[in-house]
Parts: sequence; C-alpha cells; structure tokens
Amino acid sequence: MQISGLVLFLSEDAASATEALTTLRARVDLEFGAAAAPRRVPAVLTAPTSGASKDAIRAFEALAGVERVEVAFIAFEDEEHTEHGREDVRCS
Repeated sequence: MQISGLVLFLSEDAASATEALTTLRARVDLEFGAAAAPRRVPAVLTAPTSGASKDAIRAFEALAGVERVEVAFIAFEDEEHTEHGREDVRCS
C-alpha cells in the first residue's frame, strides 16, 4: 500500500475550484486536512500500488479547477515494512 501526502492547488476561479473539491471529496481514497492557505488543500491519498497512486494523481491534475498537485511525501506500508516498522520515503 502506498500513502501519499499531497497539496492540491486549486484554480483562482471559485466555481471550478469548488466543483473540483466536491468531486475530490467524494473519493474514498482521499482524506483532507485543514487548508492553511486559500486554494491550497492538503490531502492524503491511500492507494494499493505505486501505479494506482500515479494514476489517481494524474486524474486529480486533469480535473478542471485543479491547477497542480504536489507530492509532499510517500510512505509504503506492506507486511515486510510494517513487520519491522514503517519506512518513509520523502521527496521534495
């Protein structure tokens, strides 16, 4: 399982940003944090594989109202890693 910390950058157009956020909030694989700045929404994506995570992020970026998605961190959880403790991979 791959867990990704994301920052979603929303459009300046309030209507398209609201529509994108409504669409994103309907996803069961995303959890949202409190936005610290207008148009920047922190989220955590849980995906079964790295490929599924990449596909989801591409889908988010394709939404009207989402300007870009930045990946703040990636953590992998599977039996091998959780047995010995979580190993995180951080990227900038």
